[in-house]
Amino acid sequence: MTITDKKIMIAKSSFTPFKGLAATVTWRVLRVTLASSLLLLCEFFISMITDKQKRFLRAKAHHLKPVVMVGNAGLSEGVLNEVEIALSHHELIKVRISADRDERKSMASKICENTNADLVQLIGGIAILYRAAKKPSIELPKA
Repeated sequence: MTITDKKIMIAKSSFTPFKGLAATVTWRVLRVTLASSLLLLCEFFISMITDKQKRFLRAKAHHLKPVVMVGNAGLSEGVLNEVEIALSHHELIKVRISADRDERKSMASKICENTNADLVQLIGGIAILYRAAKKPSIELPKA
């Protein structure tokens, strides 16, 4: 097995039950982007915040005002860009979502998916989002 430039070469030989016989060897190329799969795995484990951490973040967000507001037009690229900018600056933000209850839940989950943020709380029309920065200013309590 050899690994070269994001490709893994695996020798696949035809099965022969006898040790002394020669087997035909064919090379199967598997294109695997190792970096992206590792990032997804890391994001899955990093983005899981515990209940204790959620309580801490809810207390921190209590005094905050909504930074981004989603209106009648719904989620657009501009709204997602503003959420991205706000999360990169503040780590913890409130988003006001003006829609029905089911739409609010789906919009909040779409925002979290697109920005790799955690939904701390969704109460009424206000969603609290958290995403750790490269140099975090909020230190979460240990689980």
